[in-house]
Amino acid sequence: MSRKDNLKKRIDALCQELGIADVPYSDTSSEAQLNTMIDELEDKLPGEDESDDEVTQDNETGTEAEAAHSGDLASDESQETQSADTGHTEVLVSIGELPDGESVDEGSAPEVNTNDDGEMQVLALKAFQSHTGQRSVLHNVGDKPYLDEETAMEAVEAGLANLIASL
Repeated sequence: MSRKDNLKKRIDALCQELGIADVPYSDTSSEAQLNTMIDELEDKLPGEDESDDEVTQDNETGTEAEAAHSGDLASDESQETQSADTGHTEVLVSIGELPDGESVDEGSAPEVNTNDDGEMQVLALKAFQSHTGQRSVLHNVGDKPYLDEETAMEAVEAGLANLIASL
């Protein structure tokens, strides 16, 4: 299933939740337009408070957010968090541009957290839906699911999630 199809399904779910009968997209809508529609529909959801925005702001820097929305896939960026239970540093890895004058140190590259099935752990920045076999799962903001590599990378590239990695 393509990213556009996933975005359209998310819009369908939001429209159903909001009671909107006519979907706002067409067959020619671009991924950027679909992401904008999702943002607008999510803003209309009742009962949402600022905590969702705080989670997104805590997990993305301005550069990461702009790069995720612009679709520029130049390089990886990360933000560090300390994991109290394991004693190692966890980082959130996103796709974007490095700031001018910065470079990636190959010696301390983070390793993405995986489970025994080889699935990658992500942090959901926005609610999104994924498909595993015949099953469809909705991941809400702040969820940390393990996803197959293709699904995880699609979510990161679409700006819906960050990979969780350890240094």
